[in-house]
Amino acid sequence: MGRVLTIRLSAVTYKEEDVFRTWPHLCDLAWPGKGQIFSSGWQPNPEVFAPPIAANPVRRGVVELANALLEESRLGDWKNAAKNSLQSELADLEKTLRQLETALADWQPQVANSASNAVEDSLDALEEKLV
Repeated sequence: MGRVLTIRLSAVTYKEEDVFRTWPHLCDLAWPGKGQIFSSGWQPNPEVFAPPIAANPVRRGVVELANALLEESRLGDWKNAAKNSLQSELADLEKTLRQLETALADWQPQVANSASNAVEDSLDALEEKLV
């Protein structure tokens, strides 16, 4: 690192639309009332879920979806049946997400890459249960 320039290892979703198309039911659970599921995937409601702006970007990528799901599972208004049926997969998601965050913080790109695949696999398993 330089005196002024900071080097960081981070995980960013390139196209948020891929998240909406890949995990539409999870998007609906993670961001309730902020969008709708269509045949092409989940679509955010622009009046409720504003697109990113330069001053204050709103990110809706893979990591944000995972964090939102975990938060909604604890604090949201999910039915008990949904919470109970997804409990194991949510625990796996939380574990793999923490592994990703730790690998990024420790500058371990290979470990972070494996963890990112595990996060996506956990999201796939959750989406599969909802379909």
